[in-house]
Amino acid sequence: MILVPNLQRLLSGSKHLVFLLVSTLLLGGCGIFGPASKTSNKDEDSDVVSGTPERSPSPVDTIKWKVLTEDQAPPITERATARETEFKDIYNVVLLAPLSARRLQSVSDRPSVRMIRMMEFLIGMQYAVQNCLQDVKVKLEVIDTDEDPDFIKNFMDIPAIIDADIIVGPYFTDRVEAVSQYALEHDQVVVSPWNTVTLQEANPYYIQLRPSLKSHAERIAGFVEENYASNEIMLMTKNDPRDIETLAFFQEGATTLDSLRFPQKIVYDIGSSDLTDSLVTYIQEGGYRRFIVPVWSDEPFVIAALSKLNFAKGEEEVTVFGLPQWMEMSRMDYDYFENLHVHLSSTRPVEYRSADAKALRSNFAEQYGDIPGTDTYYGMNVMKWIAQLLKTEGVDITTGLAREILDIDEEFQFVGVFGEDGESIHHYENQKVSIIRFVNYKFEEVDK
Repeated sequence: MILVPNLQRLLSGSKHLVFLLVSTLLLGGCGIFGPASKTSNKDEDSDVVSGTPERSPSPVDTIKWKVLTEDQAPPITERATARETEFKDIYNVVLLAPLSARRLQSVSDRPSVRMIRMMEFLIGMQYAVQNCLQDVKVKLEVIDTDEDPDFIKNFMDIPAIIDADIIVGPYFTDRVEAVSQYALEHDQVVVSPWNTVTLQEANPYYIQLRPSLKSHAERIAGFVEENYASNEIMLMTKNDPRDIETLAFFQEGATTLDSLRFPQKIVYDIGSSDLTDSLVTYIQEGGYRRFIVPVWSDEPFVIAALSKLNFAKGEEEVTVFGLPQWMEMSRMDYDYFENLHVHLSSTRPVEYRSADAKALRSNFAEQYGDIPGTDTYYGMNVMKWIAQLLKTEGVDITTGLAREILDIDEEFQFVGVFGEDGESIHHYENQKVSIIRFVNYKFEEVDK
């Protein structure tokens, strides 16, 4: 399960963690070699992860392929490719991440949450290369994309990128676009662990690991439709063009409702007493009990909305659905989560059960005196997933996205996303989203 986050760890113990890596990163990149095989570990139990939850959204042991009809997604195994794969003794993987290492040369510098996430992801990848790979050898190079302000102009001259078989990252959209275009021209696969913005230029060698907002919306809408009466459900969001546009994803995800779909409440003033009165009426007289609040970037709005719903519900049982970013909100009152039976969409497991996850937790605590955040596990699992596909598919891992991958904690369901012509692959996208709920001040999975 995921417990209520201890957000202080991001700004305290992890400072020591960051400094341990800075000296290596300042050399311009670090290369890490992993063994050709790992020592077997017969202890299959794992501890419950109670560290920082999904900081960005099912205990599983394999990657499962999601079977879709051909009007939803083209079959991956039938994609024609001009590239011939290649098997190697050593595969070159390069991580491009905004680590901001030089900013931390002074003890007075304070790492941002994003910097901590990037460092933890790197630690997870390093741990996997050194301890988790079997019958495949990987050299991991690390490039701090914050090191060069002209990275977009200069990255194609970096030897580690030129020689890369797999490029992981970058983080920011403009850099993702530039690197993806370069990789396409040089027949390199790009694995994007963070960015979800659709590429302007198609790249059938681009793999998006984080599900899009549309995938989150469809999963939430489908879940509430399956479990609650349609006349109990209402969408509620702020009067902002971006947030209002998001509602369309939720409406499209409602597959069985009539043309009216979900009623929508657009909030013009979250502090208005009229809003409180309206919510009381909706709940007490209108019978609305399930509120979807798809706001992810405005923490004060989310907290205020939960406060008003908590007051308006009286003795009625109300359920609120939100997005995974709610777990990152430092000022959140988790009594609201408990009272309103909050459900969130999620892309991460609520428990990390594999033997490697247990060993990582122990290793992290020994080295850094802290518990790893979920980005550490994410980095480890991404590296394990890449390595296993390299072993079976060679450098073109896109041919193995339907393959069952054993012994990782993440679950991916990849689909091929069509280009504008409706025939060619634009990119590949993971669309696996689970639903978790808050019960007894911890998260637990309710639906895979």
